Amino acid sequence: MTQTVWQSGSLHTTWSPTRWTRTHRPVRVAAVHRCESEGDRAVALEREITLEVMRQCCERHGEHGWMRVRGGPWCSEHMSLPPPGLNPPDGGAAGQ
Repeated sequence: MTQTVWQSGSLHTTWSPTRWTRTHRPVRVAAVHRCESEGDRAVALEREITLEVMRQCCERHGEHGWMRVRGGPWCSEHMSLPPPGLNPPDGGAAGQ
């Protein structure tokens, strides 16, 4: 585990976590992705990974499965619409 991964995980458990993380405690590390980039490219990778996990939750838990996931720019406790780019299974419009 690298220092960067360790620090990121520590932020969720010991340093001012988001409301979502306080309410929905992390259970485990599902994956670690290596990113050689910084800035916009790293943010884009986190965004795409979050969308992919949201899609997987929709497949497992139905059309609202995405509501179980937070990450990247989607860290708000209450999200009423799926994020743009999610393409929900029911064909509904995605928003913020």
